[in-house]
Amino acid sequence: MDSEIVLSNDDEEFLDSLFKETAYVCVNCLSSADVDEDQKYTYCEFCEAFTEVKKRDTT
Repeated sequence: MDSEIVLSNDDEEFLDSLFKETAYVCVNCLSSADVDEDQKYTYCEFCEAFTEVKKRDTT
């Protein structure tokens, strides 16, 4: 049984964003966020809303 998982473009972009190394992430979906250090909120394309950002855990 050779069933292959097929992802939509949105799913692929979301998974890619999870592994992209940025210092900050969306608090809701944990996708990477390109923000300045003093920024606390940004628009998340995956949540389709303005969300809070937090520093990525480095542990």
